[in-house]
Amino acid sequence: MLPLTLYTTSGCHLCEHAEAILEQGGHDFQAVDIADDLSLMEQYGVRIPVVKDDSGRELGWRDWIIRCYDHHHSGAGLC
Repeated sequence: MLPLTLYTTSGCHLCEHAEAILEQGGHDFQAVDIADDLSLMEQYGVRIPVVKDDSGRELGWRDWIIRCYDHHHSGAGLC
């Protein structure tokens, strides 16, 4: 599996859900709190959670949660 970055912040219930999905799927990821970096706040502030892979491809929470759900329930695995 490719290493992933999860852009998140404290108090974000969708971010907590995203982290749980990634953990349950056994994904290697690093959670990055956007509150620690003004440029990340500007880039991701209204979009989190966002998952980014090592090739730079990003999926917003709506896209990747639906994708992960579909893959999980089709038996293809998570994401």
